[in-house]
Amino acid sequence: MAEKEINTPLMPPKWGIILLGGRGARLGPLTKGVNKHLFPIFDKPMCQVAIDFMVKNGVKNIVAVVNGKDKHIYEAIFKNTLNGIGEICYVIQDNPSGTAHAVGLCHKHLSGQAVIAVMWGDNVFQYNLKETCLEPLDKEGCRIYLTRVNEPQHYEVV
Repeated sequence: MAEKEINTPLMPPKWGIILLGGRGARLGPLTKGVNKHLFPIFDKPMCQVAIDFMVKNGVKNIVAVVNGKDKHIYEAIFKNTLNGIGEICYVIQDNPSGTAHAVGLCHKHLSGQAVIAVMWGDNVFQYNLKETCLEPLDKEGCRIYLTRVNEPQHYEVV
C-alpha cells in the first residue's frame, strides 16, 4: 500500500467513509431480497450516487463499511465503476450498531487523516464540500450536515 497523503483542516477530505451496512428494516419487505443501498437511482445503484458525490467533492479514497453478506456484491459493482478513486477498502460491520461504531471500525485505514468525510450510502446531497471545507470548523473540530425531517424518531440521532 502506498504511503497515505495527509490532509489538514481547511482542505477537502481525501478519505471518505461510506456506510453501507444497514439492513433497511423500514423498507421491508423490499429489502428482504435486496440491500437498500443497491436500489436504483436513475441508471446506477444508490451507493454509487453517494460515492460519485464524494469523488466530485475531492475524496480520493473510500472505506466502505458493509455487512459480510453483501461485501461480494459491492466489490463486483465498484470494481468497474470507481472512476477517480485511488483506493477502496472494505470493513465488515455484521451487526448494525450505529454510525459511531461503523466509523470506529475504520480507524486503521484512516490513521493520521485530519479531515475525513462520512456519508450514509442511502443519502443524496447537493452541497459543495470543497467550498465548505474552506470555512473554519467548530470548536470540536467537525462539521455535520443535516436535513430537517417530519418524523426524526425514525432516523439516526445526532
